[in-house]
Amino acid sequence: MSAKLSVRHDYAVQQDVQAKLRVVAGNRKRPYFSLTFYFMGFVCVLVIAGLLLSRIQLTEATERLNQDTKDLNVLESEELVLRTKLEDKVSVSNVEEAAAARGMERMHKYQVDYINVSRVDELKGG
Repeated sequence: MSAKLSVRHDYAVQQDVQAKLRVVAGNRKRPYFSLTFYFMGFVCVLVIAGLLLSRIQLTEATERLNQDTKDLNVLESEELVLRTKLEDKVSVSNVEEAAAARGMERMHKYQVDYINVSRVDELKGG
């Protein structure tokens, strides 16, 4: 009977040791897992930061484009106003009126002389 007790005791001790080994083996830390976890977290933070930064830059570029479009519209309307004023000042009727006020008149046909330049003049060194 003592042999049975000894076997039972040895068996119980062996079971206890195996249970402790399982606990120790289960609690063993994996150094690569924690490094991988932190690295992946860091990569995710970088990706999110990059997305936010690109979104901010896109918003700023859109605002600049909208402001430049407004400025362009204002400048185009000013250009139209100035062009209209210039055309009013330089119109043919205004020029004729200003010339008549200064004693000028249109040329007559007899006042026009035409010159034929079809022959090329040559200069000879001598």
